[in-house]
Amino acid sequence: MEPTSTAAATTLFLVGVALLLVSDDGDVIDCVDMYQQPALKDVPGHKMQTIMKPTRSMKEIIASSGIATRTQGLHQTWRKRGSCPAGTVPIRRPSTNADPAAAERARRAFSSGHSHYSNQSATINDCPGNNITGILEVAAAYGTNGPYLGARAIVELWNLDVHPEELYMHYIMVAYTLDPGYTPGPSVDPPQNLTNQIIVGLVNDGGLNNNCFNLDCGGFHLVNSSHTVGSLWRGGISEPGGDKFGVTFGIHRTKNNCNLQEILGDPTNLVWWVSVMDEEIGYYPESLFRTRFQEVSYVELGGRVVDRRPGGKHTKTPMGSGMLVCGGSHFAGTIIEYQGVGANGEFFLDSVDRTVVTTPFCYNAQPVGFGIDRPGYYVAYGGPGGTSCDTYS
Repeated sequence: MEPTSTAAATTLFLVGVALLLVSDDGDVIDCVDMYQQPALKDVPGHKMQTIMKPTRSMKEIIASSGIATRTQGLHQTWRKRGSCPAGTVPIRRPSTNADPAAAERARRAFSSGHSHYSNQSATINDCPGNNITGILEVAAAYGTNGPYLGARAIVELWNLDVHPEELYMHYIMVAYTLDPGYTPGPSVDPPQNLTNQIIVGLVNDGGLNNNCFNLDCGGFHLVNSSHTVGSLWRGGISEPGGDKFGVTFGIHRTKNNCNLQEILGDPTNLVWWVSVMDEEIGYYPESLFRTRFQEVSYVELGGRVVDRRPGGKHTKTPMGSGMLVCGGSHFAGTIIEYQGVGANGEFFLDSVDRTVVTTPFCYNAQPVGFGIDRPGYYVAYGGPGGTSCDTYS
């Protein structure tokens, strides 16, 4: 899209813009006063608030575990043009070419229409008037070895050709069930319903209505000037059989090891933090969730595709690297170095060794196991799509 002038940006988009940056790929980034970001505009007295900091950061959890972090020189494209000043947060403007239907398909990809419990593809057709249709297909591994207070993993970067009006995503997800009779543990079946979910985006009603990614619903509070949500990454693209490049994502909550009065006096214990490259970029406050969400009972890692089947045939929208997992993690897309955050607030070696796969002949998932030279669990997933999805579905 054509860059917009700074004056237009301040007048038409966001108040409190301290700096405007235009990246090589056309993204326009506004550096917005931290206290005038959209998430705070409807919060009474927000100008008097202090932006939270985690009582225990992801870097502190890593330091306690003794693992070494990776540095691959990856950066978001807009950072080539500069950085946001201290006290501001980077917010990417919506593209003038953005497709609202595509955004809705992303939200529907984590709706209750997909049952992780039955390995069945789900039809996405629950948005009357929006023509949001398609088949949701999943290839992922999961664990129920909690309760958890978070997760961390490296998600590889791939350059894939996705069919028009379709969706592919790879992700890590943490979720909680309200079922009072459910207790997570090794080899326990996953819960039937996942009311609250965080997928670097949130679901707070089992996916019936509220699926919010990036800054969609205004609830994600930004705190970091280094990374924005929704922008491209540069510095390396993974190649099947070659070098792998990935972005480290984490979701965690600080341990509530105190009584209720102390919890109420320390609001940082009541938020879920999202980190990118082991830096906290923001948090989801407790108030966003309609029910209690103090721990995680289910973790899922892998990929999802929404295929619209034009002409009744499955397209070649790929998942992962576009190669089947039978080639191994060196060729297939892989979630690498996954570790759960346990109820004690520390990393633990979590075996996500069970899978949910809806169309195994075109997209599959394969738990690889724990790394030899690097910590954490590895999960290979993905495939090429194509007509084999229809032949064997």
